[in-house]
This record gives sequence, C-alpha cells and structure tokens, in this order.
Amino acid sequence: MSTTEIWNQFSDRIFGFILSKVNDEEVAKDILQEVFIKIHTKIDTLNERDSLSSWLFTVTRNTIYDYYRQKKVRRKEQKLLVNNTHLFED
Repeated sequence: MSTTEIWNQFSDRIFGFILSKVNDEEVAKDILQEVFIKIHTKIDTLNERDSLSSWLFTVTRNTIYDYYRQKKVRRKEQKLLVNNTHLFED
C-alpha cells in the first residue's frame, strides 16, 4: 500500500486520535504531518504479518510521545533561562 493510499484511508482517523490526545488543532496537524513523514520513510519496516492499522497506531502513538517529550524539554530549558537571568544583571 502506498503512502497516498494510507493517507486516503486513514488520515482522518489518525488526525482524530491525535487531536483527542493534544487538544490543539494546529499541534495535531503538525503531528499528523510528522506521522506521515515517518510512514513514508519507514513503510518498508512493515512486515506482511503485521497489521497495517496496528503499525499506524504505533507510529502515531510514538510521535505523540515524542511531541510531549520535546515539550517537556523546552519547558525545562525555559525555566533554566528564567532562573539564570540574574547572571546577566549588573
């Protein structure tokens, strides 16, 4: 199955699942784009024995996890910057 066929058949369901987890339409669109980049580049890792929908769910779930991990790191970096502003004061 091609990426285009997967998009046509599954993108609405995948988007709905992502949106239910992030509650932000723009973020969900960004994550959906990341999911389909991964699908396109990793489709050859799908074995004939694997269920396509299970594989898509796994890729989607892991991409959502990546989003939250990156968000957590950014928050820590922001706190670090705010907490260290005194280093630049006279």
